[in-house]
Amino acid sequence: MKFYLILMLFVPSVSLADSEIIPPKIAAQMNTMLEACWRDKSCETSEVLSFCGDSIDAGGAPLEWVKCQNEILTWWDAKLNEVYKEKIALQKTYDVDRSDGYYEDLLRNMQRAWVPFRDAACNYLAHGQPSGSGATNDEIDCKILKTTEQIYFIQNPLG
Repeated sequence: MKFYLILMLFVPSVSLADSEIIPPKIAAQMNTMLEACWRDKSCETSEVLSFCGDSIDAGGAPLEWVKCQNEILTWWDAKLNEVYKEKIALQKTYDVDRSDGYYEDLLRNMQRAWVPFRDAACNYLAHGQPSGSGATNDEIDCKILKTTEQIYFIQNPLG
């Protein structure tokens, strides 16, 4: 099954340059690819995650792969936070004529409910049935996909 990252807004860059896991040359290549995915509004997750394989020695430990995936997830989480902050600012402008912060609260409550939903859904996907040693990788891949979907949803809730 192929998953695609779909993105709709340019946000200032987040960098993997400070990675403790990914060698600097690979981190620079990953940053270039992630920024291109962001700018071009789509890319296949397998393309991005292939850099984890490139950053780990042949036969590298599964733990190193998981750490690399987590760094990619952290990159997308930072993008989500930037988009969320921009949308909160926009929601506040809708509340100008209201004293209760209604529109801002709608977004905030939705996002607060979404985070545990994402984590539970991805935990179920990875661990809800007997599986092999790749369950943790599957869980992180799921979180990356759902995070990029949430970015799109926050930007364009009506599709």
